[in-house]
Amino acid sequence: MKHILLMTRGIPGLGDRFSCAGFAVSAVECPAGTPLPAPSGVPPGCTALVEPGDDPGTDSAAALLRLQQAGARVIIMSNTPPDGMRAFLFQRGLPDLLPLEAASRAPEIVTAMDARPAAPRGSFALLESVAPRAALLRAVIERFGYEAVPCAGADELFSLIQNADFQGVLFSLGTPGLDLAAFIRKALAGGDARRVPFYPYKDMHEGLFVHEIISGLNRIARVIMSPAELLSHLANLLFRKELFTLTDRLNRTIEFTGNIQFVRESPARIYHTMGMDLFSMGNALSDEAHGPLCDIVSEVRSLLLKSEGLRWLGIDAVKKPTCGPGG
Repeated sequence: MKHILLMTRGIPGLGDRFSCAGFAVSAVECPAGTPLPAPSGVPPGCTALVEPGDDPGTDSAAALLRLQQAGARVIIMSNTPPDGMRAFLFQRGLPDLLPLEAASRAPEIVTAMDARPAAPRGSFALLESVAPRAALLRAVIERFGYEAVPCAGADELFSLIQNADFQGVLFSLGTPGLDLAAFIRKALAGGDARRVPFYPYKDMHEGLFVHEIISGLNRIARVIMSPAELLSHLANLLFRKELFTLTDRLNRTIEFTGNIQFVRESPARIYHTMGMDLFSMGNALSDEAHGPLCDIVSEVRSLLLKSEGLRWLGIDAVKKPTCGPGG
């Protein structure tokens, strides 16, 4: 049985909803206007729903530290606009932010987060020394059924990707000890840069150094992103990949192209254009036709639910200056 730890400030009926959904529920009393207390016992593998106060970095610090040390998955619930929570979430490495009105579907959201494909859909290699940043990258990648593979250094990274089908290499330009020139040479010498996408990124508060700009990064990568831009890109890319895979299944199941007249024409017009074919159509409400549609719709709903907490990561698209070949 999955365990839920509630550290919220009186959201009506939240515990009952989780209990009815089959979760084991425990709660820590969190009076309004007071700092969140550090929980004395954290069930192994639990998910904690945490509602911080007006100053989340201060009033929830001890509680979050205890939860993260215990390995709990933390979901922040707050009506503070995402821009007001962004720095706090990045600092703590917390991937999920839900508005308080999401409480009614919180059990479904947590259940969808736990769903995993039978086998990973692919892997991403990570070279990141900042723990909260690595946690965010790992959470986004794993949420969509992929495997995040952390690497201790460049040698381990290239050894891993050499003979495996990786979907991307995410590497921080701020990684201690990173020899960027040697990194680029290895990527080019082994042909990895032509086979695997390379995503260099750096916290722009640290600035880009001259050697990073003239290093030849344009030979292995198209852009240099900030951590926030990379997270937004990954969430957008992997969400779209799963969504359009499901959409394609739906289109093929309903034979969309062959039935386009049902989109473009009125029932009266369909009567005239289809002729006698209209009276020999298959039964769209049969078990054989209806069941697969229900399955696809259920998977689309699960995708929307499991990605809801990640929506704060999204950044509106702007044209980025290229550092590599276009196309």
